[in-house]
Amino acid sequence: YHEQGIVVRNGQTLRMRPHKGRDELIVDKNGDFHLIPYTTQAKWDEYIAGGGTVLHAFCFGPALVVDGVPLTNLDNVTIDNGKAKKAQRMVIGQIGKLEYLILTNEGPESTAPKSVGFDLVQMANLCVQFGLDNAYNLDGGGSSTMVFQGRVVNNPTTNGRSIRERSVSDIVYIGY
Repeated sequence: YHEQGIVVRNGQTLRMRPHKGRDELIVDKNGDFHLIPYTTQAKWDEYIAGGGTVLHAFCFGPALVVDGVPLTNLDNVTIDNGKAKKAQRMVIGQIGKLEYLILTNEGPESTAPKSVGFDLVQMANLCVQFGLDNAYNLDGGGSSTMVFQGRVVNNPTTNGRSIRERSVSDIVYIGY
């Protein structure tokens, strides 16, 4: 739905359009997360020149926690993702070597009782509470569907309605 950012899957570059308004999540060949806020070609080149490897690169964003430091304000977040709105959100982060956590929350449109949602700063603070050293916002609303062992485990909503399927441009799939 947009043409900005860098997309790499299994080491193959699918799109190379760095954009200073987007943050990149890189998963290196060892499975470690690296975040490049406000990605430019120069920042990407610096990461690669410093010995950085790229198995996957994602362009959702923004980065919520970088090297243990949470996002503290929304002034420089340029992605139109309802950044200040309390909403249903989904975040992926790393807490240790080959150890990850995916957080999702219900939002104000949810049918779950007393759901209010989080803005991006609140979600960043929650990530720190869960011990995430690097955390990255994936999406929100109805596209924040979490499936575990073939079962939807959260209550994704769009326009106040529970949904089970929604077209999305990309996904994060973890298999073993």
